[in-house]
Amino acid sequence: MTLFEKIIAGDIPADFVYKDDHLVAFRDIKPVAPTHILIVPRKPIPSRSPNLKSMNSRSRSSLRTIFAPPNGNASPSAPQSVRQA
Repeated sequence: MTLFEKIIAGDIPADFVYKDDHLVAFRDIKPVAPTHILIVPRKPIPSRSPNLKSMNSRSRSSLRTIFAPPNGNASPSAPQSVRQA
């Protein structure tokens, strides 16, 4: 089991900012920027296809949800709490 699979399973604690059936997003434990969030698919993406085309439409939709500004403005603020889709 990978580190990310353990985080998703709840075996390793994380500060989640988003969860849905396809993706989770959580704060990095050693951030290199003021807002450093890792976005991880619940289902691993094969290493031979490391691009968005290999993701299904639900996962791409989840990414749009994460990056969509909550109030419709062009520059969203950092998430303050877990968003559930």
